[in-house]
Amino acid sequence: MFNLVMGIVMIGIGTICLVKGCVGTLSPVMIFFGCCMIVFGIVEIIRSKAIRKREQQRKESKEFMDDLTTRDQRMMFGILTMVHTAESKKQLDADTETLLTIGRKKLCQFSVLKFQQMDGLNTALPIGHRKIPAVRTLTSESVAVLMPFRVQEIMDAGGIYCGENAISHNLIMCNKEKLLNPNSFLLGVPGSGKSFNAKMQIVFLALATQDDILICDPEREYASLVEAMGGEVVRQILYRILLFRQ
Repeated sequence: MFNLVMGIVMIGIGTICLVKGCVGTLSPVMIFFGCCMIVFGIVEIIRSKAIRKREQQRKESKEFMDDLTTRDQRMMFGILTMVHTAESKKQLDADTETLLTIGRKKLCQFSVLKFQQMDGLNTALPIGHRKIPAVRTLTSESVAVLMPFRVQEIMDAGGIYCGENAISHNLIMCNKEKLLNPNSFLLGVPGSGKSFNAKMQIVFLALATQDDILICDPEREYASLVEAMGGEVVRQILYRILLFRQ
């Protein structure tokens, strides 16, 4: 921070000297002095950026060593190579920018392999040969996140939407007929969307299956949905009989 402030001050002094040198009697001396101050100021600004970069690297190295020593992590070298295709060059550029934006939101920096597309493709192929001469030091925990085998996806044929995978954020398409226990229940605080989720699953079952759906609705909040789906609403009036003994 001190180097940055000094650099800005030197550039300001040098600019003033240049202006005075252009209109003063000691113009060559002032101009020379002003140019030197501007050069020194630029050097100080560059040094400040280098110092901040070294401090950031020192901080990351300390955190990395803490993971290795206190969290029982292992140091590994890895690289993630992604292959993306599109129908046109315009669509490819748009999709690439979208991927880069998503990566920046997750604090992940991607690099586009320009003029290295074939090497990138060969690196991504499951042939065990890396064509890209670039690796990054990672912990075993970070490497485990990149492995697709740590997440179990549920994409059953003929299944209905039952939620979102908490790890991969992919859809859970579950066919309850293939489960050992097809029962389920909805649990949540008031206002969290239990009724909406139940109605959504009823609609999915009515549209995608031939199941008979029976709804016990004491508060009569599902009647409009059943009528809209072509179902039958059975309305029964219950009378409460109170017996008094004298």
